[in-house]
Amino acid sequence: LGFKSFSQQAPNCVLKFSSVVEKDGKGFGGVDITLYEGSKRVSQYVTSSYGDFVVDVPANGEFVLIVSKDGYNSKRFAINTKGVPEDMTKDNFKPVLKLEGVTMSKPLPGIDYSALSQNLIQVRYTSKKFEDDAAYTSQMLGAIMKIRQAEGILLEKYAAANKACDEALKKADCNKAKENYTKANGILPDEQYPKDQLVKAEKCATAKDEDKKKEEEAKLAAEKAAADKAAADKLAAEKAAAEKAEADKLAADKAAADKLVAEKVAADKL
Repeated sequence: LGFKSFSQQAPNCVLKFSSVVEKDGKGFGGVDITLYEGSKRVSQYVTSSYGDFVVDVPANGEFVLIVSKDGYNSKRFAINTKGVPEDMTKDNFKPVLKLEGVTMSKPLPGIDYSALSQNLIQVRYTSKKFEDDAAYTSQMLGAIMKIRQAEGILLEKYAAANKACDEALKKADCNKAKENYTKANGILPDEQYPKDQLVKAEKCATAKDEDKKKEEEAKLAAEKAAADKAAADKLAAEKAAAEKAEADKLAADKAAADKLVAEKVAADKL
C-alpha cells in the first residue's frame, strides 16, 4: 500500500476511485480489482500493463474494493458513498479520489499477515469531499509497519545465509556452503537463488570428495608400491645372503678338503 495522496475535484455522485498497482517499484499489470457491496460483486477490472486502474463506485452504498492476484497478498479498501447531501448531487457533483499507490508482494513464510484481512483505509464523505479516516489509516499504517519490520528481519536472515554461503563457496568450503544454502532455502523456499547455488555447492562437494578419494587412492597405491619394493628388496637381500652363505660354505668345504689332501700327501711322504 503506497499511502497516500488523496484528491477530489468538485463539480453524479459516482465516485471515481483510481490508483496504480506496483511491484518492485514498477507498474504491475494483470491484477484483479474487484468491487463488492456486501457479498455481491459489483464490478471487476484488471490493471493495465502500467498497473493503473479506475473504478466507478456507485452512490449511496458501502463497498469494499479488493486488489488481488494469485500468489500475492490482497489489499482491501472500504468505501462508503452514503451521506452525500442532496444539494451536492443537484450540483452535478463528480467526486474523484486518487490513492497514491498499492504495492503488491508475495507472502513470506512465518510472517503474520492477519492485519491485511482488514480494510487498510476507510473512505467516506465529509464536508463536500471524500477522504479517508485519518486515525484509522494511521492505525493500519502501524500494523503494516510491523509486517514490514518482520519481513525485513526475515530478509536479513536470508541475505546473511546467502552471504555466508557465497563466501564459503569461494573458499571451496563446500559442506559449509551446502549447509547455509539449505538454510537460506528453508527461510524463503520460493526463491531460486539458493536452489541454484546449492547445486553448485553439491557439485563442489562431489568434486572435492572425488579429489579426496583420488588422493587417498594415490596414497594407498604409493604405500603399496613402497611396501612391495621393500618386500622385493628384502627378498633380494635374503637371496643374496643365502647365496653368499652357500658360496662361503662351498669355499670352506673346498678349503677343508684341500687341507685333508695336503695332510694325506704329507703323511705318505713320511
